[in-house]
Amino acid sequence: MKLSTGLRVGILSAALVFGLMLAGCNMGGGGDDDDTPPPGVDKSALATKITQAEAAKAGVLIASKTTVAQGVKYTGQAAMDTFNAAITAAKAVHSNGSATKTQVDSAVQTLGDAITAFNAGVKTDGEKSSGFTADELTALITSAKGAKQGVEVSTNGADKPSSVYWITQAGLAAFNAAITAAEAATDTNRDAQYIALASALGAFNAAKQPGTKAKTLTVTGLSAPSGARMYVSLYATYDAAQAGGANTAWGNGLIQGGSATANLQYYDDSYNTIPWSGTGSYYVVLRTEDDTGSNYITKNVKSFAGDSISAAFSEFKEFELASGPIDAKGSITGSVTLTNVPDSKPPVSIRAYYYRPGSNFSNAVDGRGTRYDVQNGGSFSIPFDQSFLSSLETEAYLTLSFTLTIGSGASQYTINLSQREITSSELSNGTLNTGNVGQAALASATLSGFLTVHDGGARIARVRIEAYRATGSYSYLGSLTLFSPADNAPWSLTIPAQQGGAVGFYVSGYDASGNSMFSKEISPESTTAVSDQPITGIALAIGDAGAGRLSGTVSFTNMPSPAPYRIQIEAYYDNYIGDSSITVSGTTGAWAITPQNNDFLAALESGDVTVTFGLYVQFAEGESGIFLAHIEKSVNKNALNAIDLGTVSFVPTITLSGTLNVTYNGQPVPRVDIQVYDAQSSGWIGGVGVTQTSLYAPWSIRIEPFDSPTDLVFTITGYDASYNQLFTQDNVAQVSGVTNSDRENIAIAHHETFALPDSATSLTLDTWTDGTLTAGQADWYQFTASGGVYYVSWNDSFEGNGDKTADLRVFAYTSTGASIFTQDSGWTTPRAVSGRSGTIYLKVEGYSNYNEGTYAIKYSQSNASNGASRAASRR
Repeated sequence: MKLSTGLRVGILSAALVFGLMLAGCNMGGGGDDDDTPPPGVDKSALATKITQAEAAKAGVLIASKTTVAQGVKYTGQAAMDTFNAAITAAKAVHSNGSATKTQVDSAVQTLGDAITAFNAGVKTDGEKSSGFTADELTALITSAKGAKQGVEVSTNGADKPSSVYWITQAGLAAFNAAITAAEAATDTNRDAQYIALASALGAFNAAKQPGTKAKTLTVTGLSAPSGARMYVSLYATYDAAQAGGANTAWGNGLIQGGSATANLQYYDDSYNTIPWSGTGSYYVVLRTEDDTGSNYITKNVKSFAGDSISAAFSEFKEFELASGPIDAKGSITGSVTLTNVPDSKPPVSIRAYYYRPGSNFSNAVDGRGTRYDVQNGGSFSIPFDQSFLSSLETEAYLTLSFTLTIGSGASQYTINLSQREITSSELSNGTLNTGNVGQAALASATLSGFLTVHDGGARIARVRIEAYRATGSYSYLGSLTLFSPADNAPWSLTIPAQQGGAVGFYVSGYDASGNSMFSKEISPESTTAVSDQPITGIALAIGDAGAGRLSGTVSFTNMPSPAPYRIQIEAYYDNYIGDSSITVSGTTGAWAITPQNNDFLAALESGDVTVTFGLYVQFAEGESGIFLAHIEKSVNKNALNAIDLGTVSFVPTITLSGTLNVTYNGQPVPRVDIQVYDAQSSGWIGGVGVTQTSLYAPWSIRIEPFDSPTDLVFTITGYDASYNQLFTQDNVAQVSGVTNSDRENIAIAHHETFALPDSATSLTLDTWTDGTLTAGQADWYQFTASGGVYYVSWNDSFEGNGDKTADLRVFAYTSTGASIFTQDSGWTTPRAVSGRSGTIYLKVEGYSNYNEGTYAIKYSQSNASNGASRAASRR
């Protein structure tokens, strides 16, 4: 099923900036000098890299392709010796108590390069299928036993640090059984035992994972209200903490009763978030969610030797970081025009954020959490650190976004000023003069009123109110957060003065764990003439008659063992209302659904309505759901929170399972989706996503049994690490006569070689090109890029002006075949091709193999929307 989500672009941008100010961002500011001895060097990344290296060589034989079976990993003696030497050198740095940060960083990079080189040289194209000698089996047994070294047993990895690989007890037992069977092999069954152990070794290596245990930091004596969040960052030096330099680790935790615990994490060299389990001493910067203007720092280092560290808030409070310019690696200078400055002259500060090309991820140039006052009639100077320069050199160009913050505390509000692209050539001696970045009217308006939120009895731990300009050009105006609000809770929000324009609100609720519960748009009529005068008594209400959540209970019988992973409940009134995912404990589950259908809410006002609930069960992560029941219930606006769906019996299931052997240009595929279809009707049966895709990786799918023998066919889709689609292949495997028994040993194998087309239709800048798509075929287009940003748009039946009949999926590639994006919509949000030079290829195909019809495509250097979609609701 293909879903579309309407994003509030303006609020999304502001919320992103706000969230990054609060979340895992470097927090810094000015401060005095400090003569505390420097803390230790963090070696957690090196420890993790050593573990990855040991895991990379586990199960790799020193052999040739004539002596091993297909799929068994092998390499030459010289390659293994070189790799072992690299591991030994890294371990020497790790054990050296006097190693500097430069030496540790170099060791991480060197060993990472060695891992890449070693993996590239590992082969799996063995040619031997029988006649294995006793020595060859012994070598495989020795390799299998070596693969277990350093791998520990865990239920879910939460008790193991990231530097330790783990596997379940059942997985280890199965592997040990295969080794034992191989050790007992005879001359008559040696070949079978070799093949079986090779498959078990592949499954073992695919199943083991790094631990997810992180070190924690607990802070007590916090004055922030319960329900707010605490954010912390660790820094190697006091100067780095002051200047917002590169942090070592960060985390956040929910404040309850004046205390909060943060699980610490860091980025690896591929920007993956890893639980931090390092040691050493660090300066800690702290920030609380209710106090957006202050950061606090421990002036004395904290030693992270054990798994958990505690500190009192008083250790931070004394060392609040000052606002103002700092001595850093360079600066961004410019000016901003200020008008309608009130007599009170509130504090005004400006920030700059940079956006990496092709990504929504942003960083504050000036360090995370630091603000810089706009002085001297609107001039500013924002320092930045070396990491900003490094990003600029790597990415060729970045986009800067400027925001202005006015006032403090409850009277503080933010104005988004402008965005502009910069390149490395614009920097001179580490300084960039941006000129005037925009105009801001400092006159403000105060809006206040009362908030009442009902949500089916669920506790609303945190409610966020966001104001936006509801007429003319859209813009975010300001926001505030209330913690555990009672009925008719008072609220007050300061926003930029308006000239008679309407102001609307988004009200969002979160549970005690910070999970989103609902988001609702409210546009009170009383805000239709906002100027610079206070408006009071604005009532924001959610969950009153007809607007609350649907919630209730459901019971289950004949539950299989072990318990299912998830139950999906979907609600329909004429069309989709909403859905809920619950994990069943015992035989009864509580569910709640936030209505998203205005027709349904309006119908509730006139009496009872009949709602249809669809129930599905998902047994394992990544596996598709199995239909359980359709249930019709009469729903009344006065009884939205007591809907008992009755008792549902689990249907019997059968399991399809086997091995997966898929490569793309000779390399493993990061993710493969397997879909199962009825061979006769082409009806979809089920599917699963597989992320452990080493050769002979195991997979399984539970499906409903069949009344009569049914033939099944399998389709696979491969994706890269960024979830860009690489290929789709039908009929990669077949199985006949499936009824009500499990089917095992289904081998799915496919080796895809990517090739760009010999010719493609050239596109003209800012010109729509019409096309007609044939089912199962693809059309190719091309254009020439010369750096900068280009935007690709297409008009189809899912998003478009309503006159196209094909439903598309579009792929973008460089001239070397590197994937840029894979998208299924490009009308309201054109898709970016950033920082590329040379020929860009666009592949256009149907969203499914059966889609065909008309479409249009173009490329531009403007990301302007092509207008509201007239066909988005047709599906």
